[in-house]
Amino acid sequence: MTRFVERIRRAVVTGISVQSGISNGQPWQGRFRFTRIWVMRSGAWVMVSSHSLRIAEGK
Repeated sequence: MTRFVERIRRAVVTGISVQSGISNGQPWQGRFRFTRIWVMRSGAWVMVSSHSLRIAEGK
């Protein structure tokens, strides 16, 4: 019998984050939908792509 081992080499992570900060002296806050793409390279996870978009208030 042949032993087969599959290794995960890619991951897609999505979610919603709540963020706040100060920009030009003005406070802001909002919810953001995000996507992160990770790949396994030389035994370490490396993020190769990232995207986020603010969610309109009331949604």
